[in-house]
Amino acid sequence: MKITVLGCGVIGKIWLSYFIKKRYSVQGWLKKPKNFFNFQIKSVYNIRKIYQTHSNNFYFLQNSDILLVTLKSWQILAALRQILPELKKNCSIVIIQNGMGIQEKLTKIKQPLFFGITTHAGYLKNCTVHHSYYGKTYIGPGNISKYFYRSTMFTLNNVLPKVIWKKNILYFAWLKLAVNCVINPLSVIYNCKNGELLKYKKDILTLLYEISLIMNSKGYNINKKILFKYILSIIYKTKDNISSMLQDFIYNKKSEIDYINGYIIHCSMQSKIHVPYNTYIFELIKKKESIYLKN
Repeated sequence: MKITVLGCGVIGKIWLSYFIKKRYSVQGWLKKPKNFFNFQIKSVYNIRKIYQTHSNNFYFLQNSDILLVTLKSWQILAALRQILPELKKNCSIVIIQNGMGIQEKLTKIKQPLFFGITTHAGYLKNCTVHHSYYGKTYIGPGNISKYFYRSTMFTLNNVLPKVIWKKNILYFAWLKLAVNCVINPLSVIYNCKNGELLKYKKDILTLLYEISLIMNSKGYNINKKILFKYILSIIYKTKDNISSMLQDFIYNKKSEIDYINGYIIHCSMQSKIHVPYNTYIFELIKKKESIYLKN
């Protein structure tokens, strides 16, 4: 069993560390190729450890049984186009990401394709990945090729449990999208850790009201009050975490706003539902982002 992890950011490194712990044959795939690389993890139990793994070995990639993709949403399409020709036909591709909108762009993939979301949380500080919250991962079908889902699920669940199979993965992806539409941009606007967002419940309610309208238009019967309680529980559980979007701003990186609140706006245009606060938040983040991206 060979595994390649495409995207070695916070979540990618967390997965890599657990593959290494379980003695799987694994490599990372980096934007800037290296033969191997080191990284440091501070676990949820406050244990620091340095890990080393191989990377960017084409022979290993060609023989990989699982390609675990943990890239930002806007990076996925271009990265997959480069390495898809190298993958064998029965290599399971598992895409774990925050936003929505990438799913419909990957319909031509012939390998077994799975989409996933995770509630594991972490952040980068002083060149160390802090695994701040031990969560769960949900995986579901991305295409009709389901033949390898049992072996893929067994491997992932053996490495970083719990990994849970969900046939209706898009429903859970929408719930995760709602979480990200709130926590990510608001943490940037107020420049705070997740827990401090509990002071801004009016902003949260306004965003969620619009998101619930979009979800209902898509056939997902969701109550805004239940959604509000769910979001507050996630904020509390990850109160000490720095959101991925705030980390992007700290390190002057392009964010996933186009696939988060931007996707809500995209859906609103299709369903002719007004989402003025999501639009305001989206435009504000894009404006703040453009300042440092120009430089």
